[in-house]
Amino acid sequence: MCTEQEELWILALAANKLLLASQLLFRGTADACLAHPRDIMRTAMRLACEKNAVGFLLAHNHPSGELTPSNEDWAFTQTVISCGRLFQIPLIDHLVVTRAGYTSMRSLNETLFLSGLWPEAPDSTGGARRYKARPKSRSYLNRT
Repeated sequence: MCTEQEELWILALAANKLLLASQLLFRGTADACLAHPRDIMRTAMRLACEKNAVGFLLAHNHPSGELTPSNEDWAFTQTVISCGRLFQIPLIDHLVVTRAGYTSMRSLNETLFLSGLWPEAPDSTGGARRYKARPKSRSYLNRT
């Protein structure tokens, strides 16, 4: 990965989790990378058809060297997980890569990858975890 600009890569996986293909999807600036879930899913579906991929990983770098995923990284990942479920091509993990190493977002929040739900902060009534449903998308078909 380029260390001066953010990049987003997709890695297609076989049923046995072996790497079938990898592709650079987006290249951004020193601190941002504009990406859209539809473009990710278009590539994931193409790789599923052409390479028989059954799942995929996303990997993006932080040129700043910060290994911690940002709030935007989490929100984007949640959206891609939802899209992957819809097309039955699951997002297996999203990696944040720096020169110092990488962070697996799945290892930080397994619940998000398994259920698609994002945990909220504990409430004051005993600390039970609550989960927020995925945001509903606005469809142009519903507009009149």
